Amino acid sequence: MLTRYILCTGFIILLTYNSLSAGIINPIQPADFPLALINKTDTYNQESVWAYNSSRSDIFIEFGFQSLLVQELTFDNERIKMEVYQLDSPESAFGIYSLSVINCEKRDTLSPFDCVSRFEYQFAHGNLYGIVTSESGSLNARKLLFAVANMIRQKNPQPILVLPDIFKLPQLLKSRGNLVYIRGPVGMQNCQIPWQELFLGMKFSMYAIYLPTLENDVYFGRITFPTPRDQSRFMYAAGLMSGTIPIPNCTTSDNLYHEYKQIDSQTIHFLQSQEPYTIDAVVNGVR
Repeated sequence: MLTRYILCTGFIILLTYNSLSAGIINPIQPADFPLALINKTDTYNQESVWAYNSSRSDIFIEFGFQSLLVQELTFDNERIKMEVYQLDSPESAFGIYSLSVINCEKRDTLSPFDCVSRFEYQFAHGNLYGIVTSESGSLNARKLLFAVANMIRQKNPQPILVLPDIFKLPQLLKSRGNLVYIRGPVGMQNCQIPWQELFLGMKFSMYAIYLPTLENDVYFGRITFPTPRDQSRFMYAAGLMSGTIPIPNCTTSDNLYHEYKQIDSQTIHFLQSQEPYTIDAVVNGVR
């Protein structure tokens, strides 16, 4: 009995330790940059993050927010601020990143999912979404942005995001800067994919991309629904139902072409264009 009690107690302690450890982001320490001064290190949870970033907390919560680490560092005369948000999955971290860098001009410099500008460096790293900013925007400051971001990545090993295979095709890789991941209404309101009205009142997750062509604008998505009811509601909203029977394509009252293909029991490919442009054309890179 005593042995069983010890084992059970140890298991409970282990569970408690794991739950307390969940959401921990390893911060930068003085030894990481001996010539820098760490002026501030703060952490936030699901309750306190609203006080720190009230304007965007709703979208972070929608994407499975776990915790936030904020640090401010001084390197001689350069002041650097770092914010690292931990989400519940690599998809969610990429989702926040993808909705935050829509107008970014220079991407994928040091890692597959990053964006650099004069005053700011953003990145998605596994479950983490990071923003590192400088006050001066000098060349030296930009080097420090990279150094601080790299240190955080080294101190926080993460699972690698694997995009669905279709978004690795050459014809879609050309437009990867337009790729977003969305998993709720707040994300839909913050993206440039014009499907907000198609997702009212349903649960879903979606990779979607804008594919400019010579003839018209094409929007393509890989959408996953947790239940058949959610998919049915989407199909009706998209005009892809005739009574209770799904139809492969349609032209809406707004003269938009819609097409879908079932991938598995929960996932579809969906396309919208101004003129008929098929899913097969997207997949094969031909009209």
